[in-house]
Amino acid sequence: GVGKTTLVTSVYKEVAASRHFDCAAWVSVSKNFTTDDLLRKIAKELHRDVRAGMPDIDEMDYRSLVEALRGHLAQKRYLLLLDDVWDAHAWYEIRNALVDDGQGSKIIITTRSQDVASLAASTRIIMLEPLPKQEAWSLFCNTTFREDANQECPHHLEQWAFKILDRCCGFPFALKVLG
Repeated sequence: GVGKTTLVTSVYKEVAASRHFDCAAWVSVSKNFTTDDLLRKIAKELHRDVRAGMPDIDEMDYRSLVEALRGHLAQKRYLLLLDDVWDAHAWYEIRNALVDDGQGSKIIITTRSQDVASLAASTRIIMLEPLPKQEAWSLFCNTTFREDANQECPHHLEQWAFKILDRCCGFPFALKVLG
């Protein structure tokens, strides 16, 4: 794609390492999630550093999971990253489990859906765009011809390279994979 997960991976690692938050969780949201499984994944990630005293969340129902998460997050500054959220239903299903008690907690959501993005305050939405043509060309050449000293496309391959570049539509992931 355009690099949403790559960008937030970098941010997440830096912020989680800074100890600015009491706990942090990175959860990939599958397209066919169940609410209970999503809450379990969040709970396991948030409890990752404190296995002692962790409740047996695999046996909990929705209500118990919500109570356990709310209890764990109370009076804590936490970071929750929900990666690749496909529809707003995921957010509506889990938000009751998340505490907002003024501690400065943050929730980051990556999505390809405008409906999901619209759940955030409009000042908090970051839209990633495909790379401009020149930057896409540079990334493609640096990836494809990295073994060459000058990392430039040989003249006899330019026609094919431009066709590949057009097919990638400026998406960094596609440029790297095809490069």
